[in-house]
Amino acid sequence: MLVRWNFKLKPCQLQQAKMSQWLITLRKHRNYALREREIGYNTNNQNADQPVNYAFGSYCDLKTRVEYGGYCPLTCPVLKHGVIPTDLNIALKTSSSVIKWDSASNIQKKVTTRLRHKLKHFSEISTAVLQGNILKLDTAFTNFWRHGKGFPRYLRTLNSFNYSPEQVKLKTIKDNYATVYLPGIGNVKMHNSRDLTSIQSVRTCTVKRTGGYWFLSMLVQIPQELPKEKPISQIKSVVGIDVGVNKLVALSDGSFVENIKVTTNIKTSRRLTMRQRAISRKRQGSQNKNKAYARIARTQHKLAQHRDGYNWQAASKIVKTADAVGREDLNIKAMVKRAKPKRDGKGGYKRKCFCRSIRSNGNGDRHHYRC
Repeated sequence: MLVRWNFKLKPCQLQQAKMSQWLITLRKHRNYALREREIGYNTNNQNADQPVNYAFGSYCDLKTRVEYGGYCPLTCPVLKHGVIPTDLNIALKTSSSVIKWDSASNIQKKVTTRLRHKLKHFSEISTAVLQGNILKLDTAFTNFWRHGKGFPRYLRTLNSFNYSPEQVKLKTIKDNYATVYLPGIGNVKMHNSRDLTSIQSVRTCTVKRTGGYWFLSMLVQIPQELPKEKPISQIKSVVGIDVGVNKLVALSDGSFVENIKVTTNIKTSRRLTMRQRAISRKRQGSQNKNKAYARIARTQHKLAQHRDGYNWQAASKIVKTADAVGREDLNIKAMVKRAKPKRDGKGGYKRKCFCRSIRSNGNGDRHHYRC
């Protein structure tokens, strides 16, 4: 079966600097491709009642009937994506002996391939990573056109990049660490927390940067299979759970799971408040402000790791209690939405504290882990 495993990388300083530069280049690459599609689509003639706005350099060859540019002056077809490169030969493709316009994705992939031979920053990045950057933009546009999602937005920061299947290779495997080969980066050490010898094949991999640390998310093929669900007739014990704020989980057998309040306890909340204030006091764009951002990001990452580990242990304890677990169907997304402020008479708001406690407990994550 296919499973997703996450590992913490231990890159050297040169590898960290190289991957950070990759993220900067990939962010600019994605934003430029998005801007090109947005301008091309907006400048096309979207309404037949409006006057036709021809793209620069558009014309039609009457002999071959090949259309160059965004419109044909004779038939005026609308090219939705409107991506017109400087070299028009890139924008054409041959399908069944017929010359047609290529898609926006393929045109930008061809342009990206040429950029690797011209620009130094592009030449250092793996080809699959650059092409995958365009594919993620295609997915965003597909979600916008077909699934009613929001229009793709421009990214201020990018913290991940993807590798295609069978590109990442496992080199050495030890008891507590392993070495993995990342194309364009080299051999990188990582913490070994799984049985890597059982991996049959490595599929897509994602390199992430979170809180100043680097992680590798691998989709791997292993021989194990998921256990089959028991029929109702074979279930001998059932336990019900109720999530709360004071107690993390209350079980129907009378036991409880305590709430450790990872981010809402007095010590941690005070530390977060102090570091948020330290950020606001720094001058915009200064190195001290960047250091303050990195410091609070590292703190929030450690708190998230602590919460996830505790929730995983709590979910594992609940699952081992009985053969079947019943839980209430909560709409957690609606519960944490901002409501009309209600004062509690002490200078605060009731709803705000309740929403903060729900986010701090991670109730949705706990249901996703085991239940």
